[in-house]
Amino acid sequence: MAGDSYIVDIYFDKPLMNMESPIHATYQVTGVCADPFIFGASTVTSAQIRPPSGGGYAVPMIVPYISDASVGGSITLTNDGTETAMPVITLTGLLTQPVLSNQTTGKRLELNYVLPEGEPLTIDMENQLIIRSGASQIGAKTIASDWWGLAPGPNAISLTTMSSSDTGYALLTFNPPYMGV
Repeated sequence: MAGDSYIVDIYFDKPLMNMESPIHATYQVTGVCADPFIFGASTVTSAQIRPPSGGGYAVPMIVPYISDASVGGSITLTNDGTETAMPVITLTGLLTQPVLSNQTTGKRLELNYVLPEGEPLTIDMENQLIIRSGASQIGAKTIASDWWGLAPGPNAISLTTMSSSDTGYALLTFNPPYMGV
């Protein structure tokens, strides 16, 4: 983190006072900070994550057979902060039942949804929102899904779908959080 001054929103709760004499009192003031983090000034944006493509076997096979390698499907994204960063993820279709996984934390978000070609869908992990064209798509999130964040350090992030012909991708954005208060 660069700089030497930061702003943190805090409000003070009702002070507790004990009047011990007309001129002496002990008191306690409690500060409440809804978000105790200081966020890095620079927004981090991932490279495009595309579903894996290629790979598999040619039929008929010749023995011994060698599989072609698949391409894409995952990236490593580093959170330089000291705390878990909750990203905003933008999916752009065509994506058929996309699954976004943070392999570092073991968490995944699955959508029972087909995102049309070129259409964006926004997933806000912090506020637990899934929005397309201003309308909530929260019902597309499967019960087995988790809202997840990026642990401090490198995170292996993957995107898979149910169709090998999907051409869409995911972008993640976040500001690294540091413990502030």
